[in-house]
Amino acid sequence: MDNDLADESAKEAGASPELQPQNIPISEVLIFDMNSRIRNLYVENWKSNEANKIPFITKALDEPTFPSKRKDQVKICRLRAGHRRLPHSYIVSKEEPPLCNQWNVPVKK
Repeated sequence: MDNDLADESAKEAGASPELQPQNIPISEVLIFDMNSRIRNLYVENWKSNEANKIPFITKALDEPTFPSKRKDQVKICRLRAGHRRLPHSYIVSKEEPPLCNQWNVPVKK
């Protein structure tokens, strides 16, 4: 019985041509605005950080391009970022970094 009354009220409200304005507390608007600004600053900082290799792997924070299994995610992320045994073996063996074949400069850590 209560569901029928609720359904009827919902139908009437949906069929009504005029929308009732809803007052949103200013605190909610300010919190939303602040969160949006913080998120935008974080994304800009994330994209502009030269030491961060992740932007080369995925262009947006909200759109990861990873498989569902964590183990596969780690492997693909490491491969895309260049973390393979050969280029980074000099760190473990404490040798001089190899030179980049294309630019003839030391490979960065």
